[in-house]
Amino acid sequence: MNWWILYEKEDYLKNIEYVNLYFKECEKYGISLTLVLKEELGLVIKNSETEFYIKGEKYTKPVLVINRSRDYVLAKHFEMAGIKVWNDSFVTLIGNDKALAYSYAVQKGIPVLNSFYGSVVLEEYPYVLKSLNGHGGGEVFLIQTPDEEEKIGYLQEKQESNPFLCQEFADEPGKDVRVYVIGNRIIKAMLRTNETDFKSNYSLGGTVAEYVLNLEEERLVKKVISGLNIGLAGIDFVFHKGKLYFNEIEDVVGARMLYAHTDVDIVAEYVSYLAATQKQNEGF
Repeated sequence: MNWWILYEKEDYLKNIEYVNLYFKECEKYGISLTLVLKEELGLVIKNSETEFYIKGEKYTKPVLVINRSRDYVLAKHFEMAGIKVWNDSFVTLIGNDKALAYSYAVQKGIPVLNSFYGSVVLEEYPYVLKSLNGHGGGEVFLIQTPDEEEKIGYLQEKQESNPFLCQEFADEPGKDVRVYVIGNRIIKAMLRTNETDFKSNYSLGGTVAEYVLNLEEERLVKKVISGLNIGLAGIDFVFHKGKLYFNEIEDVVGARMLYAHTDVDIVAEYVSYLAATQKQNEGF
């Protein structure tokens, strides 16, 4: 059984220990896992077939790809070549484009903070300025006065490759909930808080604790993931007007706070799910 795990080189170098967990778990199932760096991957359309090359050498195409590259186009290429990809290309698409994620949520009747995309700027202060494909709290700015709007210029310089949007400020800043999902099943919810910053990301110094979803919140999470084909993802919510509002889907979700603060082995559960699903669909 030949699987690939796909990363950009920079992300891989930051997550070597995490990637090693995948090799350890795959070995338990007799799965041959290959690390593929996006920068070393090539595709050739030849004789009406897609061929895959790593460092210029042709490789037998895998039966499954764990896509941690955030690349929607590559995911589509794999899918069109008949290869199972997790997360699938649509989840990768909306998980790396906040404007599309909000449009998806609105389509399903899920509450979202008022957001302004393109050349429209929110004129009420404070508001949040965020790039569409940022992650880990990067390229997210709080604009409190007109003088701070020079930050818009910073992103406008990058507009062609990395557009941004403006969003109203949640009335409970520095506080959010991440819900970990495997195979469209809720695994664990974590509350992240930061007393000194409006961004509550664990990687930015936020504190975390396990969070128990109430019935209404659980229904909301299930409404978000209904119809999606999720392998492993995080669904993030902010607190506003006394309830959860959808914030984003983390396609390449981090797991440090789970390993540090819970007994959940998210990689073990994920590989187990993928192996069982693959066995059901194709057999070993």
